[in-house]
Amino acid sequence: MKPFPLYLATALCFLLLFGTVSCDGERVSPSGIQLATWSVPGAERDASGPNLAQQVEDAGSPPAFVALVAVLAALALARTSHIGWRFLLALASTLLIAWLPVRVELGLADVQLGAGFIVAIALLLTADVVEIRLLVRRRRSRANTSDPVRDDREELGHSLR
Repeated sequence: MKPFPLYLATALCFLLLFGTVSCDGERVSPSGIQLATWSVPGAERDASGPNLAQQVEDAGSPPAFVALVAVLAALALARTSHIGWRFLLALASTLLIAWLPVRVELGLADVQLGAGFIVAIALLLTADVVEIRLLVRRRRSRANTSDPVRDDREELGHSLR
């Protein structure tokens, strides 16, 4: 399996509903892109303080933004040989997206995960496994290649003789 379609599909998941947050009769249902761009509908501060939408935006926008940037960076690197960097970006995205409901739930009452969130996590976990498999395969292929300098000399300092 190639990582490019996984990262592309994950980026598209940000267009879907990431979840619904409920507290004291108020409900907010932002998409991933609304979180990542600090544009949650209804987010405003008034004299009495921030409303629920503003609290969701304040809690969820920074990790959603960084996760989206990491997914887009991994997508940009998906057709290159930078497997290690892609893996780190995918892992960071996975952790940041997984942190979203935890972050929101710490300060708010009820969180129901949306399709965008669930599919994005599943795709990123799959991408993590694919990248690990590619890293292991690359490591094994490098270990199996023969060293042209080997001729029964000590490995340490063989170039000094």
